[in-house]
Amino acid sequence: MKKSRHNNALLKNKIYNYLLRNGHKKTCEKILLKSIKLIQKFSDKNEKDLIKQTIVNNAPILQVKQIKRKRKKLKEFPFIITRKIRIFFAIKLILETSKQKLSRNFANKLKQEILLSANSSGEGIKEKKAIQEHALKLKKYAHYRWT
Repeated sequence: MKKSRHNNALLKNKIYNYLLRNGHKKTCEKILLKSIKLIQKFSDKNEKDLIKQTIVNNAPILQVKQIKRKRKKLKEFPFIITRKIRIFFAIKLILETSKQKLSRNFANKLKQEILLSANSSGEGIKEKKAIQEHALKLKKYAHYRWT
């Protein structure tokens, strides 16, 4: 139980840090708390479980890196990313796709993206699938990973 509480606090702090702009932590907290309240209002599931589910659904497993080869040719190769970086990319995808939505209220945008991603139908999941497909196309270059 304590470990779960600790993980929830860490996850909350990570989301705060990715939302943070120009040191305005209070606005980040307000945005996240408003979106959590909206999630509680529109969904009968636990908001912490929904946020965890969105992060799991949006987290990519493969990533593509570029290295320079002879005569300045760029070579792309796929690699498996670590858990920490997966969480980073998942939160980044959630926030970027929620910024692209048309509504003025960011808390409402974030709520919509979290609810859609928890049901595996958000824009972030489409972007994640595009990244995964691109990495799988370059599977034959996986042995280039020495950097």
